[in-house]
Amino acid sequence: MKVLLRILYALVVALVFVFVQNYAHSVAADKYFQEEGLKAFVDSNPDKYRFFYGSTGYHKKEATYTIKQNDFTIQFFEINKVFKNKEGDVKVEEYYYIMIDHPTFVIPHQFPQVHYLRFSNDDATESFRIVQFKRLPFSVVVNNEEEGLIDALDLINKGFTKIELIEYYSEENEIILAESNVEMLEEHLTIKNVVEDNYNNIAVLNENGIFTKLPIESSEYAYIYYLITIGYIIIMIIVTYFIFFFRPKKLGKEKPSKHFYKKTEK
Repeated sequence: MKVLLRILYALVVALVFVFVQNYAHSVAADKYFQEEGLKAFVDSNPDKYRFFYGSTGYHKKEATYTIKQNDFTIQFFEINKVFKNKEGDVKVEEYYYIMIDHPTFVIPHQFPQVHYLRFSNDDATESFRIVQFKRLPFSVVVNNEEEGLIDALDLINKGFTKIELIEYYSEENEIILAESNVEMLEEHLTIKNVVEDNYNNIAVLNENGIFTKLPIESSEYAYIYYLITIGYIIIMIIVTYFIFFFRPKKLGKEKPSKHFYKKTEK
């Protein structure tokens, strides 16, 4: 039984260690984007938007669609992700990374959700949640998995013709903050045709204005990862010692000696 308990304990420690590592990476990345993102997100930086969407996949510097109204700027950046299987077959997935910013207003994290980006045509509508990017002064549109990559072909195939940034409280109470008619066509997606055959050829990609995934240069913040990981290891060493090795000292013997019994019988 003791052996089984020790095996279960080791499994729990290992699983928690994986969680702690993921958490440590997340905290370090958050710190990186918060500190370096604030430096990048300035009007004087021509890549102020690219710093964020560029780290998600193959991309261009220019937005595919841009909507400007009531001081809101809504931009659709085309993103490609490349997958290669063991047989060498290449699969390219196409997404939009949609960023929304305003000079004086940031759409915050909300509960309940109020702000949405709504796509519609005469027959259907579809709304996506909008969340603030960490604590930076802009927001991104997310899918049901809370990811900032929206399936581009899915939107195009549904034939949406109108986009609205809305503040929604009920069917009778909603505010349209910005809106625009749009024709979303597959031919507007220009990266895939080049990436599919040249995903490893940087020169060809750059000639076509396409760039590979931007690296996240977060080495300066690696100390956060190491602090969290080392802290967990130290805690586990202490906990393991007290569970399996520590034995409190006892005064005297567990049972009185025979000499003690003889004295008490007199």
